[in-house]
Amino acid sequence: MDNNEHKPDGVVLPVKWGDVTQAPTVYANQLLISHTGSEFYLVFGEISAVFLGGKEQLPESLEIQPRVKIAITRENMVAFANVIRQNTQDFLDRVVQKQDDGVDVEEKS
Repeated sequence: MDNNEHKPDGVVLPVKWGDVTQAPTVYANQLLISHTGSEFYLVFGEISAVFLGGKEQLPESLEIQPRVKIAITRENMVAFANVIRQNTQDFLDRVVQKQDDGVDVEEKS
């Protein structure tokens, strides 16, 4: 989010990120979103399935392993959604431009 300042009681306080490399990285390929009147809940999970046999060896169902649950105020969820939408569009614009330029695209962040 691009909130670089918070203004409690008319005081302007700069806000900056600490060392983001210290935050744990959690892989997720599934997302469950729910909400109440005032908060959104994002549950990131992982499903991994490797099947070496035929159809007869497929399980009846697969279980998603929840990895992290995040609670967000509705105001921040709207702001996060806008930031994610813009960043996704910027990423896609770069990928399409590189493909149009004939560049092999393998983005790394």
